[in-house]
Amino acid sequence: MSAGNMDVTEMMARVEAQVKAQMGEVFREQVTDKCFNVCADVSRKQMSSRETDCVEKCLFRFIDAMNVVTEALASRSNRGF
Repeated sequence: MSAGNMDVTEMMARVEAQVKAQMGEVFREQVTDKCFNVCADVSRKQMSSRETDCVEKCLFRFIDAMNVVTEALASRSNRGF
């Protein structure tokens, strides 16, 4: 189906899927940069339990921070800022 024949709903669904995929990639890169690189010794083939715990805690903090930012942006958007 060409772009001219695609209805708006289908086009929006495709755009939303692309945005979600890009956000997932950005999230993965940020978590790798912020958590894995800080917690893990990359010279070893296997992570220790301490490194695994560090990455897990960092990931949860990162997700919590992202949720706070998302809620703040949604709140501002609803107020018209």
